Amino acid sequence: MTSISPERLLSIHVEAATPTFADYQTIHQEQERQRYPNQTRKPATSDSWKQKGKLWLAFFLSSGLGYWLMGPGKWLSWAFLTLFFTGIGLLYQLYEYRKAYRQISARLHPSQFRVSQNGVKLTFPRGEAFYTWSEFYRIQHLSPWLLLYTSVEHSYYLDMRRIAPPATSADLLALLPT
Repeated sequence: MTSISPERLLSIHVEAATPTFADYQTIHQEQERQRYPNQTRKPATSDSWKQKGKLWLAFFLSSGLGYWLMGPGKWLSWAFLTLFFTGIGLLYQLYEYRKAYRQISARLHPSQFRVSQNGVKLTFPRGEAFYTWSEFYRIQHLSPWLLLYTSVEHSYYLDMRRIAPPATSADLLALLPT
């Protein structure tokens, strides 16, 4: 498939798609990796004092519970409690992802995007909206998604796999401001 020259390209039509939960989770995990490229976890300064307090409280409660249940010197209680609270933490993280995903799923989503050199026209069931490129807070390409942030907390998810032929994702990326 050949690429369309920018001179002939007026606009690119893209059918809207809502990201699945797996896509949503992958997008946000990649954003975290990009935000902290040299670290396996966030810096300690990014945790609030309430979060640190909760962690210490959980540690002391688990220690007391382990001592009370198993008695002193029993390593099995520590292993069990470590696994238990790790599992609880992972379930909580999954719960937070699900909650955020439900919030974006409840929002009104456009049915199609029309991308041009001037900006993006969004078609909703009850109308249309047009954003010039300068109106976007941030534009982030996380293959195969293009995230169009209208504010710090809100973005539109454009699935670049749904571009109408003969245009390609390279043509769409060529229209983005540099």
